[in-house]
Amino acid sequence: MLKILFVGEGLVLAGAIEIAQSRGHDVVGVFCTSASEAAVMARTGLTVAGPSGKVAPFVASTPCDAIISIDNGR
Repeated sequence: MLKILFVGEGLVLAGAIEIAQSRGHDVVGVFCTSASEAAVMARTGLTVAGPSGKVAPFVASTPCDAIISIDNGR
């Protein structure tokens, strides 16, 4: 099992998170580049940071085995 941090937006991001979880991986954080997506993902119980924050501090404070960037404008 990997601890995965995702950065990005869109349906592909949501699909990748779903696939990772279905394969037993732990999604330790998601940095969404869209405020509406950040709100939706936060309601699912994921640790989420949104577009008003900065990517680097979020990544630095979230221990993980892998970072996956999907449709990431940052």
